[in-house]
Amino acid sequence: MSSPAEQRPDWRTSCAPGWARALLRTMGTPVPWATAGSSSTAARANPDAESLHPRVDDDWHSSAHMQWAALVLLREAPTALGPELAGALTGQLRRRWRGGAIPAEADQLRTRPDAGRPLGWAWTAMLAAEARRNGTAVDNGWDGQLGELAEAVSANLLRTLACTDAPVRLGTGRNTAFCAGLLLDAFDALGQDGPAGVLRDRARTWFCGPQRSSSAVDPCANDICSPALSQADLVRRVLPAGAFDRWLAGFLPRLGSPRDATLGVPVRHDGAGGCRVLTALALTRALHLRHLAPHLPRARAELALRASGRLVDEVAPLVDAAPVTSAHLLVPLAVLAAAD
Repeated sequence: MSSPAEQRPDWRTSCAPGWARALLRTMGTPVPWATAGSSSTAARANPDAESLHPRVDDDWHSSAHMQWAALVLLREAPTALGPELAGALTGQLRRRWRGGAIPAEADQLRTRPDAGRPLGWAWTAMLAAEARRNGTAVDNGWDGQLGELAEAVSANLLRTLACTDAPVRLGTGRNTAFCAGLLLDAFDALGQDGPAGVLRDRARTWFCGPQRSSSAVDPCANDICSPALSQADLVRRVLPAGAFDRWLAGFLPRLGSPRDATLGVPVRHDGAGGCRVLTALALTRALHLRHLAPHLPRARAELALRASGRLVDEVAPLVDAAPVTSAHLLVPLAVLAAAD
């Protein structure tokens, strides 16, 4: 019998071209640029189009994760993209990274160690890890330069963790568990055992206790992830499989059950009786459900896997049509949910 994932259309054919066009539209649109502490490439005529991060420190990820998504699409879906879209994505990356732009951003991280954290650090490390195995990046010599940038992220992360007492548990982009999961995957792929080891130690200290939670909490309008699912997905990375299965059963005892609200598309209701889909949250739910499903009893695992695919399918049209103000986040999350 085919699995739920095997019965679904290949995301490369059904989604990759639309996501690539949304990326190109977003990466090619100038955005408001602040001269106070934005990019070290500020002397250029159009810093938004050519710097690694286009606006202010908190928005570093708006550029870093778009470039990560572009590289992943070039590696995962070249046939579906076709020569025109693939060439346009590659050209966009060349324009942004020419003339020493990547080393310039590494220098900024060294001189301004708080710049871009925490989500920007996570996506920058993911970008460097993707470049290591990406033919387009290697052919253009970007892998080595982005590795230097990841080393700067590592140094800043270690410095910050040494003086951080507690994690951020909100569902926003500052959520510690979500960012730590991306960072851990990236540093493992890059072979950077130092930051990966420290992240594992902190994850065990902060998140592996005998807690009980619920993923059915009413989400806020600006949530991009479920704190409970993000925590569980991080703990999955640091506990042995058997120990994690037992921990997950105690932490989220209803995960994957027929009435689990996590299995549906999240919406936010307003006072007038309307509602809107929280697309980013739907995509991270899909990602986390797929990661956690193998650790659930069989019937719940099947429901979680079906829900993961359905979440991506239902919000994919919203990703394609998203304005640049949200597409910069939604496309990378969609690629992460589909291709991870």
